[in-house]
Amino acid sequence: FSICKIKKNWSSKDQKNQLIKDVRKQVENGAEAFFVLSNDGWFKDSYISHYHFYISRIMAIAFKRSFSISNNCGTSGFINSKGEFLKYKNSTTPLKLTQNIEFDKTQTFYAKFPFAFIISLIVIITIILFLSIKSLKL
Repeated sequence: FSICKIKKNWSSKDQKNQLIKDVRKQVENGAEAFFVLSNDGWFKDSYISHYHFYISRIMAIAFKRSFSISNNCGTSGFINSKGEFLKYKNSTTPLKLTQNIEFDKTQTFYAKFPFAFIISLIVIITIILFLSIKSLKL
């Protein structure tokens, strides 16, 4: 069992990229689930708290890990490794939620090969361009 503190300011693109790198590194190091403690009091009257919750859902699917999100002013809840909401509540007052979550060591294709899609896309585009140029010369 290990704990990694990841500074969460998911509003900027650079921070999101760093967050994904940090989560990937933790998965490679054997993380089986993620527990997110969030202080979204600054954003309680905006969409940001919901945005943070849904980003966790995307990462749960991408890395096949359960997420438990505890937020002081916004959406708190549990997301399983399939991205399903097990339990959640939006609240600006203290609350208690409990839920059993799965611990999973399985690695997704995305977690093992994060750049496979980009490389495949580059190869396909290169082949299409090559074939297009070759057909123009005929």
